[in-house]
Parts: sequence; C-alpha cells; structure tokens
Amino acid sequence: MSKGMKVFLVAFLVLILGVSAAIKITFVKKEVAVKNYLINEMKYKDNEIRSARGVVGSLPTFAVKVVFSDEPEVEYFYKEESGKVIQLPKTGLGDENLKHNEKNKKQNPRA
Repeated sequence: MSKGMKVFLVAFLVLILGVSAAIKITFVKKEVAVKNYLINEMKYKDNEIRSARGVVGSLPTFAVKVVFSDEPEVEYFYKEESGKVIQLPKTGLGDENLKHNEKNKKQNPRA
C-alpha cells in the first residue's frame, strides 16, 4: 500500500470519527434540552419519562423520541431549535386522545 493511500485512509477514518462524534454530541444536547423542557416547563417528574433518545428524521432533522412511563406503547417526537422545544404533531387517527399530546395539555395544563 502506498504512502498516499495510507494518508488518505487515515484522513478518511478521522473524518468518519469526527462526524460520528458531532452527531452524538448533537443528540445528547437535544436529549438534555427536551428532558429539561418536559421537567421544567411541562412539569413532568423524571420517573414519568421512560426514555428520551435522539433520532434523525427527514430533511434531515434531529428529533428526540420520548416514551412516557404510563403510555409505553406511544412514541412522541420533540424538536429543539434556537433554544425552543416543540412537540411534533402525530399523524395517526385518535391522536387527540393520547395522554401526552401537547395540544390537549394547552387546554388542560398540568399543575
């Protein structure tokens, strides 16, 4: 293997690792922002949130998939941009009956 090829492979590996690290850091920042929003603004307790995991959506959009302890079969998606967190709308039938749909929360906010 030539020296030029070795340099290329090392540079390529460093680039891949750098991109992977940047994506992981972005996920962690978004997860923390969404969890803080749910706890501090929406008044959820930490144990009410089963999980909050960063995911890549379309466009590409970084979103956070949240599962609540009392509704483990439903996934909610939140987006954080410019310091503001919003719940992304769900597109299934009967979404208005979901426990943690924020459209309903605005009408009946938590204590």
